[in-house]
Amino acid sequence: MSKVVLLPQGQHLFSEGDESKSVYLIKRGVLRIYKTRQGSQVDIETLKGGQIVGELALFANQPRSASAQALSECELIEVPQNLIESTLDENPEWFQILVRTMASRIRMSSNKIRLLEKPTTESSTDAFGNTQSGYRFVSIQDLLKYVTAKICGDLLYEKVGPLLGLSEAKSVAFHEAFRRLPSDVVARPFLEKFVIFLSDESKKSSADHRLLSTRGVLCAHFIAQNLAESAGSEIPMRFNLGSLFQSSGKAFAIPPLNLAEFQELVDKRWISPLEEISVAEIYTQINPVEIHFISRVHKIIAEFDRINESIQRKT
Repeated sequence: MSKVVLLPQGQHLFSEGDESKSVYLIKRGVLRIYKTRQGSQVDIETLKGGQIVGELALFANQPRSASAQALSECELIEVPQNLIESTLDENPEWFQILVRTMASRIRMSSNKIRLLEKPTTESSTDAFGNTQSGYRFVSIQDLLKYVTAKICGDLLYEKVGPLLGLSEAKSVAFHEAFRRLPSDVVARPFLEKFVIFLSDESKKSSADHRLLSTRGVLCAHFIAQNLAESAGSEIPMRFNLGSLFQSSGKAFAIPPLNLAEFQELVDKRWISPLEEISVAEIYTQINPVEIHFISRVHKIIAEFDRINESIQRKT
């Protein structure tokens, strides 16, 4: 009997080389079909609701020729091999031979075409401009392409993305990630500034980068969450960090932060040098707009890293 299968985002339906036991009808969600080659991956196609996956390997009595991974939560109907074979047995022998021959030939042709395809990503650049070897599903360049297409609006998005060379699989992954971001981060005015900032960062030497480390991001979030959005002026204001460390009710310090870690924000020119008067009085000059900006930038970077971590963890 057929049954419903719920596949969480990032999980594999099957992997290349697995035994073929079922065919699947996609009710909702998006599946990424890809092959692994020399430690990297080649995106084959993206399948959506109403389409079937896994039929060629089953009808040809061959192992899975590619892997299928959920880019979003998927609901599928699994039709087992015995049900398909019993249905085929009800048809004339010539029809059974025809179906299996067609499946085998389509599979052979597809495999020959795939030999000509190149890995989707062989190396990429991280958010700090460093070239990374090994497979990464999405790169900073892909992120900039997606955000640029998104800025163009819903009417032009589907046309601009492909023109920029952004694959459908990557677009879906970014779309799912951006759904998790707060509205102020995905607003068009902020995204326009984000593209300019990240483009400029990619041209700088590592010594001049203003992006933050993991701990530096926590420090920026710590200040932003305790800095009223109403203080959205670009005029620098005198800000007391000491009062936050004294206030357990407001301070965002999980995991705990120490004062020395705020030096990175000073070095990256997000805040002025700290003026320590006492434990309760540690002052710095802060531009409220800038500190909220870099905090939001890193919310997008975090989702970008999450995409790659999810893909790498599941492969």
